[in-house]
Amino acid sequence: MDKVKNKILFVDDEKGLRDTFPLMINGVLRGSGDEERIRNQYGDVVLGNIKRIRESCADVEVITASDGATALEMMRAMKDEILLVVTDMRMPVENGPEINGDQVAASARELDIPVVIISGTVEQDVTAGIRALTRAVFQKPFRRAQVIQMAEIAAQEMERLQAEAGAKEEV
Repeated sequence: MDKVKNKILFVDDEKGLRDTFPLMINGVLRGSGDEERIRNQYGDVVLGNIKRIRESCADVEVITASDGATALEMMRAMKDEILLVVTDMRMPVENGPEINGDQVAASARELDIPVVIISGTVEQDVTAGIRALTRAVFQKPFRRAQVIQMAEIAAQEMERLQAEAGAKEEV
């Protein structure tokens, strides 16, 4: 039986894993009772997008790696399950072997996994070559609106995969 691509791999140092993306993305994907707040803050169009994202990504799980070496191992072991990789460009060396975001992004692309780059210093860190490997680049610290954009990328990927599976069934 084919494995389902339903995981978002978030790669950042321990502080980033505690503070940011996993909590925010789960809030976007799983939030409940927050529709009025979203409507008031972002409007009906964004609320509609979030509802579609939540429907498309109902089974999506966020998994994490606190260093690049672990991320590479996880991507290779779960290449048929990882839907999207979100990686910080810089990760402290003390968290593991010195493997940074551009190496994670390149490996993800080789495995045909879409990549989103995050960085506190985008202008300094993200070259044109790295941008060419990615679906998007976001400045840290990011806001909820940017996390919604990241969730939108995951939803688009889920919808693309579902459409491909539907086309195969028709054949």
